[in-house]
Amino acid sequence: MKVIDISGTWECMTTDSYSWKGGFRLPGSTCENGIGKKQEYYDELSKEAVRAPREKFEYIGPLYVKREINIPDEWNDKYITLFLERVNIATTVKLDGKTVGRPITALSTPHIYDLSGVAPGRHELMICIDNRNLLNIDIMASGYSIDTQGYWNGIVGKLELRCEERIRIGNVEVYPDEKGITVKVVEISNTFSPEHQSEAEITLSVTDKDGKQLGDKTFKRRLYNSHQPDYYRYDIATPLFWDEFDPALYSLNVKYTCNSVTAEKNVRFGVRTIK
Repeated sequence: MKVIDISGTWECMTTDSYSWKGGFRLPGSTCENGIGKKQEYYDELSKEAVRAPREKFEYIGPLYVKREINIPDEWNDKYITLFLERVNIATTVKLDGKTVGRPITALSTPHIYDLSGVAPGRHELMICIDNRNLLNIDIMASGYSIDTQGYWNGIVGKLELRCEERIRIGNVEVYPDEKGITVKVVEISNTFSPEHQSEAEITLSVTDKDGKQLGDKTFKRRLYNSHQPDYYRYDIATPLFWDEFDPALYSLNVKYTCNSVTAEKNVRFGVRTIK
């Protein structure tokens, strides 16, 4: 996967001004950028004064940020995504004035937009971040409450453009037991067609905590779907069990080959069973 970091200085616009201003830093929040209503501090000790930390500036509502991005020539006809980590609480994305996909409302997971098909070159990317209570969360929620992380507006994690092959690994999940692991791999092929089913090959490689390679195991698969989940078994003769005093961690490498294209993902896991 190839990554372009798009953090830095953006232009921004609020519903108070409806005019674009420069100098907005992302990752960051409206409070960190000095945007919003300045909060008054209590002069006297009271229950409300010590209830929770307050932001210096509070802004609740849509916030618009924009900047120019550049899609490299070598990304043409690839799987391109916009990755936004730690957003509060909803986003809408426009590229050159056209809405991309559907708006995303999610507190605890990244907001990911598919930009595949965008021509190489320079484009204007605009993101609307809305921190109003769109999920109708109660006042005691840990993710959206003045008592915990507050009502901040912004993006405080990674901001990236990501490029992968159209044939790739979508997800890898590891399920351990006393004799080894069962691995779920989601194999993605955007070039899949039912009339011309492809042969795929999955290779699992495991390395223990000391760097010793436990060997490869290869499986053949015929693709029947563009997003195909399959389960694979990898036995470990004498697995080292994880515990808090000796956190033995293994490394799993998954290699996916289809139509002369190869994709890889690495996952760390510990062996622990509870029953």
